[in-house]
Amino acid sequence: MRFAFGIIGAALVTFSAAASAQTPNPVLEHYRAYRAAIEAGDLNLSEAEAEAALSASEMRDGDGGRTAVLALNLANARLENDHIAEAIAPARRALALSESGSESGASNCSTPLSDPLSESASA
Repeated sequence: MRFAFGIIGAALVTFSAAASAQTPNPVLEHYRAYRAAIEAGDLNLSEAEAEAALSASEMRDGDGGRTAVLALNLANARLENDHIAEAIAPARRALALSESGSESGASNCSTPLSDPLSESASA
């Protein structure tokens, strides 16, 4: 009887580990699709995937995780797509997160982000 419970327990642990290993990471999936779209030259898809990666990061990590870097990716994708006005909000979000010192991924940068629209950025 103990042996049977041991086998069932081992099977449950193995199944649980396999299930957790297969859990998709939507942030990473959208980021990879964003990079693939850039490499393929598909600007519209790169913008859509950058937006999806940022949204997934915000849902999962809030202002933490890689949210600041993903916001910057979205701003860059929008600039590449000539969506200048739409690029401002995610660029400013990335800047604000980098300045706040949150665990947003931007704190790993050796140089802080700067706001190109501010007067002090030109100095």
